[in-house]
Amino acid sequence: GAGFKYLLLNFNHERFVISAGTCRASRICYSESLKYSMRRKTFGKPIAEHQMVRFKLAEMLRLIEALHDNNERVAFQYKSGVPDAALGA
Repeated sequence: GAGFKYLLLNFNHERFVISAGTCRASRICYSESLKYSMRRKTFGKPIAEHQMVRFKLAEMLRLIEALHDNNERVAFQYKSGVPDAALGA
């Protein structure tokens, strides 16, 4: 009957927990990348001062912030009592 549906609905909770952990790991990776780019020097200046490296760091942070925003929205939906089938919509 409906066992497969219940299985898929339970995956929503697991996906959220995995996403929250991934968001934290991404923030740590970004922090370490930023520290490294400030410490490492090429052509007499830190690589963080090179335009392409700055762009890549900014893009990385943009994606991390988008993930964090999505996690916040889903958490709010959980707390507000939105049915599992409608989460993320």
